[in-house]
Amino acid sequence: MIIKKPVITTTINEITIQFPIESSRGKEFLWYRIDKNYQDFISDQCDAAVVALLIPAMEMDENIYIEGAISERLYRHLTDPCQKLLKEIMPFLNSIRIETKDFSHLNHNANGICAGFSAGIDSFCLLNDY
Repeated sequence: MIIKKPVITTTINEITIQFPIESSRGKEFLWYRIDKNYQDFISDQCDAAVVALLIPAMEMDENIYIEGAISERLYRHLTDPCQKLLKEIMPFLNSIRIETKDFSHLNHNANGICAGFSAGIDSFCLLNDY
């Protein structure tokens, strides 16, 4: 599976970020569309695409080749610990390689985090920590 650099387009009210994807299933796009009010949260890195496509790639037993930048910290976690955990939960998954030539070392210095809240222990732990 090849994840190419994102293409970001803007309209009056929305921003669309599209990642061209090539896999054994053909050429497709993974895309996200958000309200323009959140444009400061858009990144030209491939982090979102790799996270979204990790399980499908593991299921198809396809290595991931990233043509754009990815966070070095995310890369380290997705190449080993995350895959081991996913295989514990879903034994039918395969271990795959993730390869890139471009690591991002950006520090966004964010004032907060964004997360879902299910009212489970993890959500309350997140609230406690942040």
